[in-house]
Amino acid sequence: MLNTFNNDKAHISVKWLIQLVTKRGLSVRRLLLVKHESTGASHYIAYICDCCMPSNLGIPCRHFFRAWIDVQNLPFHISLIRPRWYQDPGAAVESVPAVCRMRELVPQEFRLPTRTIRSAFASNPLDSTSHETTPPPQTQTVPARDVFHNVQAAIRPLIAGIQTREQVADLLDSLGKLQYVRHLSPTELC
Repeated sequence: MLNTFNNDKAHISVKWLIQLVTKRGLSVRRLLLVKHESTGASHYIAYICDCCMPSNLGIPCRHFFRAWIDVQNLPFHISLIRPRWYQDPGAAVESVPAVCRMRELVPQEFRLPTRTIRSAFASNPLDSTSHETTPPPQTQTVPARDVFHNVQAAIRPLIAGIQTREQVADLLDSLGKLQYVRHLSPTELC
């Protein structure tokens, strides 16, 4: 399912939001509440917004920019936008200064985290593996829509003759076994 972020009242809990931020090795200095007066929707921001648009799409949401306009010296750095949106994904964003609404921030006012965070973790907050790993390979991120359509095209021949619940169960069982075999080590396969 593709989230179009049309429902402005959808959000995660503040407790979960803070856990996501602290799992990334960051500390929460500010917890901002952004309220939309006409709809009554409210969102909390602590580096990332509880609407999860920054985590899912890799770009800051409208709630962040509303806070950025109103909160003096709230920093914005290009690293808040995921590298997949850059024309040059290998660009060194660390050298780009952070800005607030009215001015450029000096390095003492804003420092980037020194730890590298795996991009997979940024898109999968349930991942509990170690996040101090090497940077991801220099590959092109594939849009979710492309993944969906390619998988659909690959599965279509497998489901061509399926008409009963038993046939569906057999197919799912076969796919489950295939996935299990893929996760076995070479020594376990022998």
